[in-house]
Amino acid sequence: MSQVYKKLKSYKLFLILFLSFFAISYKSISCEAQFLKKEKIFIENKISKKKILFLVELAEKENERRKGLQCKQYVDKNEGMLFVWPKEDFRYFWMKNTKMPLDLIFINSNFKIVEIYFDAVPFSKMIIKSKKKAQYVLELNAGRLKNLGFDLGDLISFKKNKKKLF
Repeated sequence: MSQVYKKLKSYKLFLILFLSFFAISYKSISCEAQFLKKEKIFIENKISKKKILFLVELAEKENERRKGLQCKQYVDKNEGMLFVWPKEDFRYFWMKNTKMPLDLIFINSNFKIVEIYFDAVPFSKMIIKSKKKAQYVLELNAGRLKNLGFDLGDLISFKKNKKKLF
């Protein structure tokens, strides 16, 4: 009987922790202005070697990544947000409180585009899960990447890269 009680107690603890984490993650984001550091990044086409400059906000801390581009009215055509994590992993996004359609560009630790989720729907609570591990995720206006001729396998570069493209 004691073993059953211990297992039941550990399951209850796990359930409480899981529900607490979910509640914290699900809570609504305030739409107060978020002033993030901006960084110049380049995307380079692997075939043509064409490079395009983007000015992106860096979301490096958990609270910055959680808020992302929510509540922003718009971003200019060569602007966006670069989400940065210390290591590669599967990434999860949604468009709750995000007013504009976006493309999510998943980038591995070698700064290579490994996956693109096109045209994420504004205000959607659907979870967008990467199929490949990524250390960076770049959010741009929907269609911008494709209109410029970029695709899977292309590279990004920014100041923190060990490898410089510019």
